[in-house]
Amino acid sequence: MPSAYWNWFGAVATLLVLAACDRSDTKKQEPFSDTLSPALFAARTDSFGEIDRCLDKGDVPCACALAKLFLRDSATSPSIAALHGQCLLRQGGDAREALRWLELARNGGIADTLLAPSLRSARKMLTEAESLGELRSLHFDLQVEDKAFRYSAKLLSEMENAYDSLCLLWKFYPDGRVAAVLYSSQIYRGGDSLPDWTGALFDGKVRIPANVFDDWPQHRPVIRHEVAHAFHRFLSRDRPIPTWLEEGLAQDFDGTVLDTAWLAQQALPDSAALESDFLATRDAQGALLLYRTSLWKTRQLLSRVGRDSVRNLMQEGMH
Repeated sequence: MPSAYWNWFGAVATLLVLAACDRSDTKKQEPFSDTLSPALFAARTDSFGEIDRCLDKGDVPCACALAKLFLRDSATSPSIAALHGQCLLRQGGDAREALRWLELARNGGIADTLLAPSLRSARKMLTEAESLGELRSLHFDLQVEDKAFRYSAKLLSEMENAYDSLCLLWKFYPDGRVAAVLYSSQIYRGGDSLPDWTGALFDGKVRIPANVFDDWPQHRPVIRHEVAHAFHRFLSRDRPIPTWLEEGLAQDFDGTVLDTAWLAQQALPDSAALESDFLATRDAQGALLLYRTSLWKTRQLLSRVGRDSVRNLMQEGMH
């Protein structure tokens, strides 16, 4: 399941509103930049405009790449520093570097209320980088807790198999790498307020508890499900996907069996519920109904328009 921590698009859009405010005041002195020459200010304004256009199209990787170039080639805006820090987190980059940019943004005047979730994520990622071992495979960067190390080779193999299957299924071959965590201790679970029914998680990293290897291979679908979430992020080019479709596709890939007779007896959730954060549902039966309704809707969509059309919709942006 994907985590709600990455309310990515909303956070970035808010920062770009602040960036627009930066543009509107030509006399403004940035808190940690040199005074801009007219030529440099014009270049900066063009860069903001390009970033705006990328985000308007839902193309987050484009915005991240431009933010990185902008910070390298010109004076720094706090809002772009914040965007760059969030991009580093989102793309599994250097947590220490992400934290540095986010703190620069805060020192430059970006409100703590906007930066707090990203700062928490950066500090958590930094702690994990410093306390966990690291292994790499063709597509995955795996951080491993010592107590779970004996399962690391098995997990990498399973994740690579799932990734290869997704490439063939979607006829899509991403360039990026996937960050993952294999853990035994709950401090690496991914959050302090997750509902009791959660197990594995995707929150920008594929987080797999070592106990999935108990009664193996019964829990193989858990790994396939979370790898699917990571793959969908590449497939959609970071564009927002409705929760029901994201969860439906992950269940379709992991092989979940849909009990249509049971589903027909339920009062199905409405559209608002199916587009909400499922992790906000504390009740396990309520969550199960959300997931299975999502699977039913997704399989209906796949049957009606085909997988290639669904891929195109994901890549063009869905609302």
